[in-house]
Amino acid sequence: MNPADFLHDTATRRLLERAGRAAGMPLSLHPYDPELGEGLRICGSGACQACSFIAGVPGGRQACRDSRAMPSVQCLRQKRPIPFVCHLGFACLSIPVTFPGLTCVISLGPWNPAEAPRSLEFDACQGLETLDGNRYATFPTRLDDIRVTVNAAPLALAEWLIADLQALWEAFVAGHTQNLLTTQEVDSDSLQANAPRSSEATALRSIQRPGLTALEQYPGKAIATALMAGDSAQARLHFEGAMAPLRQPVSTIQEPGAAHLRCAAIVASTLEHLARIGHIRPAADRFTAWLDEQAETASAEALIRSALAFLRKQLPTTKAATKAATPASPKAPSLAESPTDTTLQISKSAQSPQARKLEKNLKAIFRARKLQNEITLQDVATELGETPSAISHRMKKLLGMHFSEYLGRIRVEEAKRLLRQTRLSATAIAKRVGVADQSHFSKLFKKYTGMTPLNYRKSIQRPS
Repeated sequence: MNPADFLHDTATRRLLERAGRAAGMPLSLHPYDPELGEGLRICGSGACQACSFIAGVPGGRQACRDSRAMPSVQCLRQKRPIPFVCHLGFACLSIPVTFPGLTCVISLGPWNPAEAPRSLEFDACQGLETLDGNRYATFPTRLDDIRVTVNAAPLALAEWLIADLQALWEAFVAGHTQNLLTTQEVDSDSLQANAPRSSEATALRSIQRPGLTALEQYPGKAIATALMAGDSAQARLHFEGAMAPLRQPVSTIQEPGAAHLRCAAIVASTLEHLARIGHIRPAADRFTAWLDEQAETASAEALIRSALAFLRKQLPTTKAATKAATPASPKAPSLAESPTDTTLQISKSAQSPQARKLEKNLKAIFRARKLQNEITLQDVATELGETPSAISHRMKKLLGMHFSEYLGRIRVEEAKRLLRQTRLSATAIAKRVGVADQSHFSKLFKKYTGMTPLNYRKSIQRPS
């Protein structure tokens, strides 16, 4: 059996094409050699105009390849999808494909993070400038064909793709073995003696089902049935059992990335079943919002609690029934509640409609003017058609802080995102969020997080 034949198999090609269409972004598969690095593209689908343009710029293809090099090594070493930011500032994903005799990497992206949709063109112009030395006010090609999505969505799709590829591989190996047996002269007694037991035969048939999808490999139906019956304890047992393939007790999982991905797949499986039987309407928007909220959930236990609470909210039940079916459990502390991270703790009055509207307006102004530029209270007042003193008074009353403090916290929030998702230096990030002086940036960051930018980056990095 030649493992490379698996990549040219019709079912494999169709799966990769479907994954690219489902993601709404380009997908390509490359072989990977530890000594030679990335090989020529084997197959793929989709393309965005920006990437096609860069491919025609001198050094553009090599720059793309270089930006994929380290994530490719990491995803193969850690055996999990690795998100990264390419040389143009686009968000991309490296997905490992490792079977006996076969080592490849799937590149998925680019996409435009919904968490920072306004920074795409600025980053792309900066990346292009490093290639040809010219300055660009706008990017030479359109960027609106790059999908906007929350970062957690491509990661969840990557786990489903890996599971489907695994199922196809097992079917491919099983089919090859079956073909090998039928070409040999084996008498009926030998075949009878070596026939699989009923349980083994059932397992083999499940592997060979060509229509098996990753969602069907998660117990969404069982979880949904338990929740509809109001049996939260049974739903939790099914959920914990689905997390078990991580091969550690749920309470001791040390790899939060793996827990996040599997948890997202289980929730998606449950939602799909509920929608399929007409119990709820499709909830893709609510699902992606929930995924976004879990970005900094620290433990698998907290993830399971949050996931079950989210699923219960999707059911058309009364609040009383939900409370009766759900045993009280302590809320998992978020990073914002940690004594070492006081970022953006706004007063309880910020939950009012007036406060939410004010925050929405402020953030829209910050996005439009871009954080790397100077933003003053007068700028905001002009945009909102009010006096600076009126804005300042309203912010203090509704948000519990004056303009300068609020803007400082917003800058730190964006700096934290860049420290998590990029390899930019602290100096470069300081300029990106509008703080020109590195010393002031470090003091500002430590004031609201309790640690320096470099220590924050170290604290969120996972060991190789």
